[in-house]
Amino acid sequence: MTDKPTDVPLEVLADGGSYRGTVVDLADVRIRLGRTKIGPGLKQCEHHALIYSPTERRVWCEDCERTIDNFDAFLVFTRKFERMLAEARSRMTRATEALAGAARLRATKELDRIWSGKKMAPCCPHCNKGLIPEDFTRGVSSISMEWEIARRNRPAPPRS
Repeated sequence: MTDKPTDVPLEVLADGGSYRGTVVDLADVRIRLGRTKIGPGLKQCEHHALIYSPTERRVWCEDCERTIDNFDAFLVFTRKFERMLAEARSRMTRATEALAGAARLRATKELDRIWSGKKMAPCCPHCNKGLIPEDFTRGVSSISMEWEIARRNRPAPPRS
C-alpha cells in the first residue's frame, strides 16, 4: 500500500487561517451542458401542480413531491402564460374573421328588414338617396372590392 493522500491539501490564505480548495459548482456544469436535475432513466415531471409557499419561501411540485428551483418555477409559469396568450390571440383572430364574414350577412339582413316594412327605404351611404328593391330588378352593376377600398382610402382632392 502506498501512503498517498487522496484529497488535495487545503491552501492557507494570506488573511490568516481561511482555507480554500478547488470547488466545482455542479449546478453551473449542469446548466452549461443543458441537463435537467433529474437523472437518466427517470421520468421527467412537467410540474403542472406547483404549490407556492410564501411562509417557507419555496415552490414544490405536488405530482413529483420535489422542491422546485425558483427559476424553473418561473419558467413553468411563463410557458403557461405564453400558451394562454397564444390561444387568446388565436381566438381573437378567429372571432375577427367570423365578424368580417358576417358583415355581408348582417348588411343583407338589415336591407331585407327595412324593405319588408314597405314604409322606409335604406339610403345609399355615399349619396344619401333612397334605394328601393325595384332599383335592382334589371340587375346590379358591380365593381372590384379592391378598387372600391382603394378609392375610399385615397385622400380627398384639395378644395379650391
